[in-house]
Amino acid sequence: MKKIILTLLALAAALPQAIAQEADSTRATVDVGEGRLESLLTDAQKQAVRHLTITGTPAEEDYAYLRSGLLAQLDTLDLRRADIDTIPKQAFYCHAQQYHKITITLPERLKHLSDSSMWEGEDFYIDYVLTGKYPTVGIDAYSFYGNYFCDISITPSEDNAYCTIRDYEYIVSMDSTIVYKTINKYGPYEIPTGTRIIADRAFENSEVWDYVFIPSTVDSIGDGAFANLVQDSPTDGKPHPFFLVCMATLPPRLGKDVFVWLPGGVYVPEESLNLYLATDGWKDVVRGSTLTMSIESPKANAQASVCWNGSTCRIVSDKTMTAVSCYSADGKLLDKMSCSAKEAALTLNTPEAFIILKVDYADGTNETIKLKP
Repeated sequence: MKKIILTLLALAAALPQAIAQEADSTRATVDVGEGRLESLLTDAQKQAVRHLTITGTPAEEDYAYLRSGLLAQLDTLDLRRADIDTIPKQAFYCHAQQYHKITITLPERLKHLSDSSMWEGEDFYIDYVLTGKYPTVGIDAYSFYGNYFCDISITPSEDNAYCTIRDYEYIVSMDSTIVYKTINKYGPYEIPTGTRIIADRAFENSEVWDYVFIPSTVDSIGDGAFANLVQDSPTDGKPHPFFLVCMATLPPRLGKDVFVWLPGGVYVPEESLNLYLATDGWKDVVRGSTLTMSIESPKANAQASVCWNGSTCRIVSDKTMTAVSCYSADGKLLDKMSCSAKEAALTLNTPEAFIILKVDYADGTNETIKLKP
């Protein structure tokens, strides 16, 4: 009799917990080392789960089941304790019927993001939380070139011991010597002084309005770091010439395909121009020195924006231009071009003498821009 009473008491004590577990089918923890995800979830969980924790090592069938629709149901997917060192291709690529956002906590053991591994689907947005070291990154891991609705968000967890956020713009190493990734969607990008290494794919497929500034402290730039930059149209409606400036006196070491499809030229210190032009990887993208890189800032009422690489001058204006004239410092006319457009390009045979640009407009006004001090 005593044994029966004790058994009944034990069952009574366990009953509220069992009822609670059955009632809260919105939360589930699954060890996929014991089977496949689809078979381990109960029917109730498949219909109601919103917060899923996975441990063990997921198989491709598990990723496929997540993509088949479960991800679009979840609010959170916690993989922190999962035995995963590589996120496979398009692991979480899921389409939603309407706007849906999910937080995915990445594994502490993560070492690599495969090519196109972190892609999102239409109306499906992911906030990735990085819990361990920053992984190596494959080609187009975060987004693909020209995909404007794909806006990947990845930030370190509050307890991450390896990397952090700097200036609300970059994921960096704890000592701020490595820039792993920009989290600023549009730029301009002024990489912090003190940075030594720009990691693989750090700016790949980023949208840039006007410029990227690399400080003199950088000595290494990883694979595809500036590949496929998109020159985006700014919201102010004004033309923004694109350029990339590297202030390092010695050309930083380059990985593979660093500047693939770079929309503008690279400008370097005057005293290092010849060295850059003699260095593999740099010589094909350098367009001039920082002294010939750009014009002085236009006046508040200026209409034209100019990008000059030392030989070719590109002029973009809000108003229709009728003529563009180039003068030397002593007022000698070097060249003149007639036009009837809001954009023009002029190439000089004597760029070293190119000092003053005069733009005439169809409305009878004109503007003078100083190109070189």
